[in-house]
Amino acid sequence: MVRFREVGWLWGDWGDNRDIHPLINAWYYLALQGAFYMATELGNEADALEYVKRMTRLKIGFNSCFWTGNAYRDPHYREETDDRVQALAVVSGLADTEKYRKLQTLFRTQLHASTYMENMFLRR
Repeated sequence: MVRFREVGWLWGDWGDNRDIHPLINAWYYLALQGAFYMATELGNEADALEYVKRMTRLKIGFNSCFWTGNAYRDPHYREETDDRVQALAVVSGLADTEKYRKLQTLFRTQLHASTYMENMFLRR
């Protein structure tokens, strides 16, 4: 899981209802995927293996820490459920297919993403 440090501002998207901790972890998972693909393409097996190990640990941590049984949420987050987190979890592969039905229901009711993030919903 990504360790957060105190900073003045964490950007997750424009607008409200940004559940920052799972959002940043999902972005990091996507970055690890990109690094894995690059290492594989370059034939750097040691780096590719390290990225897979990190992705595996992050996926386990992400699901155990943030999955509530109905959606992904930081346990300390008190606003409406962030649809951006759910979309990134699906697009990245953090969410297993058995969670899709519950997430699909959530996508019909939570509409917080800006036009910047809206493309995540259109990809799947």
